[in-house]
Amino acid sequence: MTAGARRRNGRLRRWLLWPLAVLAVGLVTVYALAWWGVLRMAEPESWPPPATAVTADGALEATADFLARDDVTVNDLGTHFAWSTAGSVEPLVEGKTFYPRMLEDIAAARSSIHLLQYGFTPGEVGDELVAALEAAVGRGVEVRL
Repeated sequence: MTAGARRRNGRLRRWLLWPLAVLAVGLVTVYALAWWGVLRMAEPESWPPPATAVTADGALEATADFLARDDVTVNDLGTHFAWSTAGSVEPLVEGKTFYPRMLEDIAAARSSIHLLQYGFTPGEVGDELVAALEAAVGRGVEVRL
């Protein structure tokens, strides 16, 4: 290889090295900023609940305050709730266990139904649930799904 060819190869390598170095620095910077963002969003301690935890009596006010805000961030989506004062707990596992109980409770409701359901699909059970909720609305029961 001639001296001129070696010089050209050296310049070519340096010419290729700069964009690669800039790309590497950019990727490291993006990675570091992403981790910094993840660390900033780390979940705060949730137990014991803080003094500002939402109680059953303050839930409506807390909801109204949250909805009135225009500066909500991802970190605000986690809500701390005060200790429960429930006297008992009955775990109901699988749909064949809890859907009949839900339908019984919906049929027996007199003033309100507050149901947190992550989703249901049309079909026998879903249609029955919708019909029960519509019937409750028809009897004057407030329904929140």
